[in-house]
Amino acid sequence: MFRLMSRSIRVKAVVLDWAGTTVDYGCFAPVYALQNLFRSNNIDLSLEEANADMGLAKIDHLRKILHKERITNQFQSLQGRPPCEDDVVALYGNLEKFILEQIPQYSVPITGVLPAVAKLRESGIKIGTTTGYTRPMLDLVAGIAETHGYKPDFAIASSQVPAGRPYPWMMIKVQEALDVYPPQSMIKVGDTVVDIQEGKNFGCWSIGILEGGNALGLTEEQVKNLPKEELEAKKEKVRQLFIRAGADLVIERIGSLPEAVTEINQRLEKGESPVLL
Repeated sequence: MFRLMSRSIRVKAVVLDWAGTTVDYGCFAPVYALQNLFRSNNIDLSLEEANADMGLAKIDHLRKILHKERITNQFQSLQGRPPCEDDVVALYGNLEKFILEQIPQYSVPITGVLPAVAKLRESGIKIGTTTGYTRPMLDLVAGIAETHGYKPDFAIASSQVPAGRPYPWMMIKVQEALDVYPPQSMIKVGDTVVDIQEGKNFGCWSIGILEGGNALGLTEEQVKNLPKEELEAKKEKVRQLFIRAGADLVIERIGSLPEAVTEINQRLEKGESPVLL
C-alpha cells in the first residue's frame, strides 16, 4: 500500500472544498438550487437525487441527474422523448441563476474553519481551494466568506479547467499557484467521494469530512438532536464510502483538521505515502 519516500517531506499545502466543507453546513445551496431548477421545468427532484453526485462540475452533475431512471421517465412523460445533451446545456444555462440566488444564505464559514485555517497557517501551510461551482458562483461565495474572515491563498472553479472533479486539473492549477511540490506534500480535503477521488487522481493525500458534509446530508440541528446511535450509524456509512473511494483519513469535523495534518506528517516521517488506487 505504501512506498518509501524522502523523510524530509512535510505537508506544505491543504486544498479545501467549499460547500459542505468550509461553508454551507450540509451543502444545501446547490441542492435547493437544483430542486428549484427542476421544479421550474415541472420535474420533481428529491434531496437524495440532488445529493447523489454532488461535488462534480455542475454540468456533469446535471448529466448524472438526467440519466437517473426516475428523472428520465418524468422528462419522457413531459417531452415525449428522453433527455439529450441539448437539454443538459439548456438546464445548465439556467442553473447558475438558481445557485447564485441561494449562495448568499449559505456562505458563512462553518464553525471551526477559521481557527483550523489559522492554526495551519501558523505552521507555514498554504491554503488552496477547488469547487464544483463555476467562477461566478465561486466569486460570490468567496467574497461573502471573506467578509467573515475566511480567505484562502488561491481558489479555482471547475469552469476554469477542461474538466472538473474527479479529474485532477484544478489540483494541478492549485499546486502551480501555491508553488508546492511534490504532490505528496499536499492534502485534499472535502465532503464528497469526488473530492477524495480528485486528490487520489492528483497523487496527494485525501481526507474526508463527516459533519457538515454533503455525504452525511444533515443540518447542524439534526446532528445535534439525532439519537447518538442513529448518528453514528449514518457517519459510519459515510466513513466506509470515503474509505472505499481511497481516503487516507476520515475526520469528524473541519475543526479536527490541524490534528489530521499532524497525523499525515507523522506518516510521512515514517516513509509512508498516500494510498494508491
